[in-house]
Amino acid sequence: MHQVQPEVHPRRLVGSPQETKPGLFRGGLAAWQVHKIREYIDTHLTDPLLLEVLARVIKLSVSHFARAFRQTVGRSPHVFVTLRRLEHAQGLMLATDRCLGDIALASGFADQAHFGRVFRRFCGESPGMWRRARAAPPWPSGPDCVTMQPVSERAPLR
Repeated sequence: MHQVQPEVHPRRLVGSPQETKPGLFRGGLAAWQVHKIREYIDTHLTDPLLLEVLARVIKLSVSHFARAFRQTVGRSPHVFVTLRRLEHAQGLMLATDRCLGDIALASGFADQAHFGRVFRRFCGESPGMWRRARAAPPWPSGPDCVTMQPVSERAPLR
């Protein structure tokens, strides 16, 4: 005879974060680990920040790090790094008169087109529109502002 198993809701399992005391959860990163990762990300924004590298900073396996980071911060490491890069770029757009191509590279984006796509997806408008609405003119323009490299001179993809 086949017994019918009772339906178990995954959010109501014993030991799940919902059944612990408010403010406490299991499986996340310690405060020192979060601090160390944020500091590393902020100082290496222009570098390729691979999951393996971030996990190695706090000596965790990649899968454990990714899961614990998401549980602690509320976002995946990739989204967190992207948002930090966008915040850095927004600060440069407001504080400097550098062209958007230079700001994109200084913030860790591959090029201005990549920066524009990501910026529009997360912020809802183009970087140029965002900047014009929030910063004071004059804007840089002209041939000296172009920082794009021909495809043949770009670094290989990793």
